[in-house]
Amino acid sequence: MTFLAVLTHRLPSMQFAPPRKVAAQLAVACAMLAGAVSAHAATVVKFATGASNSAAILSDGTLWTWGNNKNGQLGNGTSVSAQKPVQVGTGFTQVMVGSRYMVALKADGGLWMWGHAVLKDREFYETAPVQIASGFAKLLSADTAAKADGSVWFWGDAKGIYSAPPGGTGPLDALPAGYQQMATGPYNALFVLDGGALRYVSNNNLLNIWRTAFGSTGPAGSDFTQVALNVSTAAGVKKDGTLWQWKGEEQPASLGAGYSQVAKGSAHTLALKTDGSVWAWGSNANGQLGTEATADADSPQLVGNGYTQIAAASQHTLALKSDGTLVAWGSNSAGQLGTGVAGTSSQKAAAVVFDATYSPQPGTVTATGPIGRQTVTAKVQIASGHLDNGVKGNAFVVAITADGGIYAYNGGAFVSANAFSMPAAWTGSLQNTSTALFTDQDLTGVAGTAFFVGYGLGPTTSESLAEMLASKRYQLGYVVR
Repeated sequence: MTFLAVLTHRLPSMQFAPPRKVAAQLAVACAMLAGAVSAHAATVVKFATGASNSAAILSDGTLWTWGNNKNGQLGNGTSVSAQKPVQVGTGFTQVMVGSRYMVALKADGGLWMWGHAVLKDREFYETAPVQIASGFAKLLSADTAAKADGSVWFWGDAKGIYSAPPGGTGPLDALPAGYQQMATGPYNALFVLDGGALRYVSNNNLLNIWRTAFGSTGPAGSDFTQVALNVSTAAGVKKDGTLWQWKGEEQPASLGAGYSQVAKGSAHTLALKTDGSVWAWGSNANGQLGTEATADADSPQLVGNGYTQIAAASQHTLALKSDGTLVAWGSNSAGQLGTGVAGTSSQKAAAVVFDATYSPQPGTVTATGPIGRQTVTAKVQIASGHLDNGVKGNAFVVAITADGGIYAYNGGAFVSANAFSMPAAWTGSLQNTSTALFTDQDLTGVAGTAFFVGYGLGPTTSESLAEMLASKRYQLGYVVR
């Protein structure tokens, strides 16, 4: 049976519920599709982003995280991802995002970490923040921090690029004296030395063979205050505000003056000027330039004005506006934009949604294969506390078509739901479940259909559906293109 036929299929006998109650539930389901949220105003003071997740600190000191949580890197005590920010702590002053972990600094100098990272004395894996060190004054990156005495220490991703001399105790390694910063890429690292000179090292964690940053013997260049790099290119801002970019060991090229910060994704670059304007160039495959255009750019293009901070990672970008609003654009494959609609991309700035009522989401709906031959798979992940306590409930997979039709999966087919029928439960009890909803199907006839997955608590299907909607324990997993 084709997907379109399944969506239009009705069971011979319908389960009925009080029309007024069901109608109210379906109205909320429609609001899910419309993207209605109960957001509150939030002023962001610090933020960071990584390959597929992000974090921010608000003016009240609360720490919020969102995006991919496969390795517990959101710090919410689970491995359930979040498409909008979730509060995970308070009292933090800085936060940085690594590939599979996050780190944050508190006012007392305590260094906290969560997720999966490699430390000097052990392999670290925690799903909630744990203090690993103290005495730090500033986070420099996701894998480096400086103490008040000027010493710089590193961990995590940086350990795959550069090996510190043996000796010492504790969870962190120290960089040699005179090293102010360390920016790491997938296979390389760029160091800022005293005086702003640069040094470069690539994938030499066994030999630690130093290479120049570009073009000549010994450390080259000086007066750099901030640098960024990816697998093939590097960029840096000097004290005089000039921006420089180079590839490998080529001589750097000047991109002009008036800059204060530069950031790099996998194949795109973002730069902030002192006048608050943001400029972007490079790949634009997922709208990560934020120019509302679809083409790549070889030279800096104006994104907008009124910004104070920027961050870029992989195929997306985050930026902070002067009024404290955090915006994001580019790929949102794992919810890393924090805009509430995971799985989609945005070519223009969208506000990150800080929703105090939002909780981590319970599952995913994914599709593999070309649009003409796709397999759609749903997965629900029940919180351990609900499973352990034997709470009654039901899991739901809901498809909402472009014209507003609502269909619920009953374990074998999608059943039409309306004001006189109760949307079918996917499972008869709370259990972690994965199901291939459709295998090798042509979805072109149902373009615009959105799939939601979630679960609710309650002894009956009606009560568990109502509880799921009220608690917002559902998420948009996939939209047919």
